Amino acid sequence: MSNATTKKARVLEGLRSNRNGLTGAQIEARYRVGNASATVSDLRMDGVNINTVQRTDTKGRTKTFYSLGR
Repeated sequence: MSNATTKKARVLEGLRSNRNGLTGAQIEARYRVGNASATVSDLRMDGVNINTVQRTDTKGRTKTFYSLGR
C-alpha cells in the first residue's frame, strides 16, 4: 500500500516540476510506474486536477500529455 502512495507522490512531484506535461511513457520510465494512466486516475480520485491533452507531431503520431491543472 505504501508503495502505491510513493509512486503517486513521485508522479505528482514530476508533474509539478514539468510545466509542459509528461507523456505516459515518460511517467512510466522516469518514476517506475507500471501503468501511467491508472496512476493519473488514482491521483484524480484523490482530488488532484490533472489535464490530459493529445498532441500530434509532424509525422502524424499522437501522444497524450498529462499536466497539472491551474
